[in-house]
Amino acid sequence: MYKIDATQTIEKPIEQVFEFASRPETNQLWSGDKIERTPLPAGPGLVACTRIKVHSPIGVPLEVVEEMTEYTPGGGYASRIREVHGWVASQSSWRYTAVPRGTQVRVQHEVELHGWMRWLGPLFLWGARLKTRRDLERMKMLLEK
Repeated sequence: MYKIDATQTIEKPIEQVFEFASRPETNQLWSGDKIERTPLPAGPGLVACTRIKVHSPIGVPLEVVEEMTEYTPGGGYASRIREVHGWVASQSSWRYTAVPRGTQVRVQHEVELHGWMRWLGPLFLWGARLKTRRDLERMKMLLEK
């Protein structure tokens, strides 16, 4: 299992940061990997479920199903993500905390790779960490401009 942990402080109120980050229509602005989003019926115990076509951190297009397991307005959300062929699975959480200069965003991913993707583990991890940092930097830039 691979772990990714990144934080970013954004000099805006927590309500504004959370609202911008959690809306699907603005999500594409700071997280440019999503090609297409299709809502799916949410099963028992889920807040929402979405099928998403994405560019992976290693450049290979992937199709994933994101199952949102937790959603706390202004506080954060958590989800399970699985690639439709079973190559990638992850648990992710996004937490938003008010700090003296604005809002701290903390992202944590626990990623499991299966099948042929295991061979790409270090490369995948490098790309995923880089993408997570860039997404947070882009979010900061867009909100603080």
